[in-house]
Amino acid sequence: MTVWYILSFLFMQTSFGLQGQHILQQSSMCQKDIPAGDFGFYFDGEEIFYVDPESKEVRFRLPEMEQFFTFEAQSALHLLAVCKENLDVLIQWTERKSGPTVPPHVEVYPIQPVQLGKPNTLICSANGLFPSVVNITWSKNGIPVEEGIQTTDFYPRKEFTFERFSYLTFIPDEEDIYSCTVEHPAFDRPDTVFWPYSSGLGVHFQWRSEEKSSTNTR
Repeated sequence: MTVWYILSFLFMQTSFGLQGQHILQQSSMCQKDIPAGDFGFYFDGEEIFYVDPESKEVRFRLPEMEQFFTFEAQSALHLLAVCKENLDVLIQWTERKSGPTVPPHVEVYPIQPVQLGKPNTLICSANGLFPSVVNITWSKNGIPVEEGIQTTDFYPRKEFTFERFSYLTFIPDEEDIYSCTVEHPAFDRPDTVFWPYSSGLGVHFQWRSEEKSSTNTR
């Protein structure tokens, strides 16, 4: 039986006149599952960097961000160690009662307008999930895809939920159908979303395996 303990901090909030509010957020969490912990900084909901507990390294979402920010990974590792100690105390206090599960909402969409034959990237978003345990896989025409995939860590969202993205590079072709499959403890079975390109309509569609009709994502 699993217990989840989430610790999230709003680190800084500033306002820049007509530009409106901007939020710099520090988030850390630990749990008795995989991943065991997560620590990152986010600006207006977009990740700046996170600390990988396995390699004990700071990993920037975009390499060029490294010239603007410096951070010692050891500071995050210390916070995660304290979090794990508190987690053990809470597990004993709650008599190992399991935490709630919230299923993610899954969407698939291209990062750029689609043009046949021109390289693009498909994004699979699993949003609003809890706990931060999820597996995302891709298929092309029913065959699992292993290359050209990049998966992010967990982004903190509202009400202590999380979002995770998986990116797949591809070359659009009218004959190809891509699918993103998401596994999560809140699902009785994996949720699979399909994505093709329809040149006749000039729009992008996605649908789930159990649905008969398509839903426009753009």
